[in-house]
Amino acid sequence: MLSFSDGWSEASIAELFDARGGWGFGIQGAAGWDSFILMIPSVDDVEIAAIATHPDLRGRRLGEEVLSTAIHKAKSDGFDRVLLEVADNNPAAKALYHRMGFQIDGKRRNYYVNADGSQTDAILMSLTLNSVS
Repeated sequence: MLSFSDGWSEASIAELFDARGGWGFGIQGAAGWDSFILMIPSVDDVEIAAIATHPDLRGRRLGEEVLSTAIHKAKSDGFDRVLLEVADNNPAAKALYHRMGFQIDGKRRNYYVNADGSQTDAILMSLTLNSVS
């Protein structure tokens, strides 16, 4: 998948769905998935495992569409919060999450390793679903 340097294999997606009860949504185009989101449920919360939009289609609010769909499903399924982590050097993703009402909960220092070997912090965010209409 072009949106991730390390990618998601079919086996890792199958494990997410089979072993952990994961679910997701996507927008499919002529050449494959234009945008998708993968979620992992826990007792009261659901975590965004991955969200991506094809690089050629960014800026069209496709990520916002799949995220909004996932948020509303999580709320209707009775979850309390949606959790995520995002690389601190990803301003577009951070802006999307802020627009959708996510709050910063903390950070994991040097969590991601970049292609050049440098490290980037992970920003931990959450959305309380009782605040979503």
